[in-house]
Amino acid sequence: MGTPEFARVSLAALVEAVYPIVGVFTQPDKPAGRGRHLHVCPTAELAREKKIPLFQPASLKNDETLSLIESMKPDFIVVAAYGKILPEKVLKAPRIDCINVHASLLPKYRGAAPINWALINGEEETGVSIMKLVRKPDAGPVYCEARVKIGENDTAGSLTSSLAKEGARLLIETIPKIAAAQITSQPQDDSQATMAPSLKKEDGRIDWKNKALVIHNRIRGVNPWPGAYTFVDNKLLKIYHSRVLTERPASTAGEIYFLNEKGIHVACGDGAILLTEVQIEGKKRMSAAEFVRGYRLEVGKNFS
Repeated sequence: MGTPEFARVSLAALVEAVYPIVGVFTQPDKPAGRGRHLHVCPTAELAREKKIPLFQPASLKNDETLSLIESMKPDFIVVAAYGKILPEKVLKAPRIDCINVHASLLPKYRGAAPINWALINGEEETGVSIMKLVRKPDAGPVYCEARVKIGENDTAGSLTSSLAKEGARLLIETIPKIAAAQITSQPQDDSQATMAPSLKKEDGRIDWKNKALVIHNRIRGVNPWPGAYTFVDNKLLKIYHSRVLTERPASTAGEIYFLNEKGIHVACGDGAILLTEVQIEGKKRMSAAEFVRGYRLEVGKNFS
């Protein structure tokens, strides 16, 4: 059970390990983009390619879906970024266990966006946990975990790719141990739990009064979605990449105080940041140097 690319990597690992997969459940395909064409999620795409029975119910709570899952008589249900809460009957359906590949070192960052919030909060390390699913989201006992260093230039996109691979590796290593009762799960310390709620579009908006490092981490944490943004000349400017500067300009927060071939130098509430890749509304994504050459940007102008 899983939907995005993170889940597809675990499914691919299960296929490669020649586990007999009796079914794949994903979120229903949804319209996306300007043309609102139906977007097929990565996990569904792989299931169709490998001719694995695919199911995309709008809900897991109806009797038909519950009966279907029970009829499959699975040994395991493996969940990875599925996007739905599993009812009690589904949790009890597998003969051996219902387990989850979660992209954090639990109990830290329980929730839908653990990778994003780890970056936004400036963590230097995160990881993946294989846990037993219970009714309370991401609160089940943990079988094992793997730690992953966060690179200074990692974005949510690049870190998701790294964690997906590590999660798939750990999953394949752990399943036979659970089946053979060679590993036991350990309860989480709920007092140490932190949350990672779903991101909203407004989470990408930059507050230039923040410290330069705080702004830089937010840009990384919301890339690729919802994307960091600000406004200049009443136009939306998306920000893809940045770098914290050691400079301490005598400028107001959000003020452009220098422009050169490296990009756009902007004052923050504390320190300064260099914007290196941007996109103004109506134009293509480009390096900040290209943007500086092609757009009438002036020193002293403020991002709002």
